[in-house]
Amino acid sequence: MKMNIKVYIFIIVSKLEKSLFQIYKYLTKKIPLAQNILLCSKETTNEELTAFIYRAILCEYNSCFIIGGVELLEFDKKNRFIELLNKLYDNKHEEMKSCLIILYEDKSADIIKSLESLKNKKILNISEKDFDSLKIDNDTLVEVISSDQCGVGKSTQIKSEFKEEEYIHFPLGGVFNRKDIIKRLKKLEFSNKRVIHLDLYDTDKIDLMLEFLFSILITKIYGQNENIFYLPKNIIIKIEIPNGFIDFKQKFPILTLFPQKTLSINELAPLKVPKDITSNVQVVANYLKALNDNKIDINNKDLYFDKISTPDFLEYETIIKAELLGQKECQELIFNEIKKTIKVPNYYQITSFIDVLAIQFKKFTRNFFLTANELRMQQQDTSIRTFILESFIKITKYFTEGVFTKIVKAQKKNL
Repeated sequence: MKMNIKVYIFIIVSKLEKSLFQIYKYLTKKIPLAQNILLCSKETTNEELTAFIYRAILCEYNSCFIIGGVELLEFDKKNRFIELLNKLYDNKHEEMKSCLIILYEDKSADIIKSLESLKNKKILNISEKDFDSLKIDNDTLVEVISSDQCGVGKSTQIKSEFKEEEYIHFPLGGVFNRKDIIKRLKKLEFSNKRVIHLDLYDTDKIDLMLEFLFSILITKIYGQNENIFYLPKNIIIKIEIPNGFIDFKQKFPILTLFPQKTLSINELAPLKVPKDITSNVQVVANYLKALNDNKIDINNKDLYFDKISTPDFLEYETIIKAELLGQKECQELIFNEIKKTIKVPNYYQITSFIDVLAIQFKKFTRNFFLTANELRMQQQDTSIRTFILESFIKITKYFTEGVFTKIVKAQKKNL
């Protein structure tokens, strides 16, 4: 890329991070290199600015350098940038082999007037239409996971694709700063890992979030001055964005550069079923099976769970041991039951139904006075057992449906 003018300025309407990538790829046909780009923010240091300007102007190769968001710099940093640019470029522009492009969004910012008065510069003469369709290649290891409703099970889907020892969960949102992120990243151990799950939630730190996403997703490097984190090139990145009142892709447009996957409420990921008889899923599924199975008379039989039931109950003639049920059977039992009330349940509703109901079932299992054996010994009506269990189910479904249905309806009205 041979150019007579070495410094170009270019105003973009919006989407700074996304446009920076697209302009770089449009001009070079390559993905941006970390050392060739700098995204500015209020946390950008004088050392970072100085190092970047020197790299750009004194580079011995015909390379493209892009700096974006200079209007976001603090006042003293803006002065430092202009001072360096004027001094170094004025002396070296004829010898300069590289090309430096300065991107900005706010034309009214004070630093823009200084840039416009810079000698031997030119407005970059390309249209956003020329590069707006450029995206990351489909063979990238990055994927953005969204859903058509909340509670569809994005996290469950991501986790199910990998073994636990291969998986890293990295939530990010709310209040944070660059030092916090670097500190958290450097604690991660990648020796046996295959995937990092970036679990994003809303934040007012928009510029910092955009800077983080650009650095990790595009350059795989994030840091400040000499404190730098390198993400291994072979690590798969799954980005989960929340379904709520805010359009994450509009707020963070860089996410639209990558392959997308949208999960539907009508195609939930398989229910995760532990091979542990004491787990909530196994307890709920066993009781539902007992209530639905004509061969098991739950009124006159006591389900026994190892490590849950009182060991003394093993002496009862009424005892039948709970079985470790398979994934398919557990899912069918639980989904069929909850769908009697909630036609299209989401994962929040399903997991809440399981967890709340399991607590009641476990207490029922340990209750000496409600065992089939004790009721029979006291010559009491054992049908009270079925009545209590079915009441637990009805009440749990009632509260599960009420809370989340209101949330989903409120979201739909605001979209």
